[in-house]
Amino acid sequence: MPGLFAEARDRRCPAALQHRDRHGHRDGAHGQALRQTGIDRTPDNPTMRFLIDFFPIALFVAAYKLHDIYTATAVLMVATLVQTGIIYAIDRRLQTLQKVTLVLVIVFGVLTLALHDERFIKWKPTVLYASMAIVLGAALWGWKKNFLQILLGSQLTLPKAVWGRLTVVWIGYFLFMAAINAYVAAYYSTEDWVNFKLWGYVFPVIFIIGQGLYIARYLKDDHPASDKAHKP
Repeated sequence: MPGLFAEARDRRCPAALQHRDRHGHRDGAHGQALRQTGIDRTPDNPTMRFLIDFFPIALFVAAYKLHDIYTATAVLMVATLVQTGIIYAIDRRLQTLQKVTLVLVIVFGVLTLALHDERFIKWKPTVLYASMAIVLGAALWGWKKNFLQILLGSQLTLPKAVWGRLTVVWIGYFLFMAAINAYVAAYYSTEDWVNFKLWGYVFPVIFIIGQGLYIARYLKDDHPASDKAHKP
């Protein structure tokens, strides 16, 4: 999700987006859940938002298929810069994970090109996901702080126990993504890893859909009075 979880914020939940009130607005608990997790940041044009999120990976895969991993790495670096600029122009701010992702893409991309070693760009996702899991875990169990709640608590009103469960789930998700990328990078060819970057996009999509549906039941409907006012 997306404060810290920009990748979560950038995915769409097609079924949940259809949850509207009788006046055609995405209101109620489901709508609030989607808005606050960032799934519904641009309710007027979710397709455009999805394309903004997906085009760096699509260009990366296309560049690899047409040229090689080094050309693809350069394309990914430029595309990520453009994507970050577009997101900032729309939201007027960048989430922490968006900033970290941009820095890692540039750093690992430069190392890949400068040293002519594709391992750097292939292991970048594992470094990113593992780092996020470590930060969340250390904060939760070491410092007794819930970073997820600190970052999103002003936008979402959830029970403390739910915040705790969400954070543990996020840690598990990050570890899973770190591990599966490491496995593919270590034991499969570069072409297989590039293909995985494309079809592996399904994992964050499924995760965010599930998270949005889970937290929806804990959110209060902000518009009961409005609904009553429009009753005949």
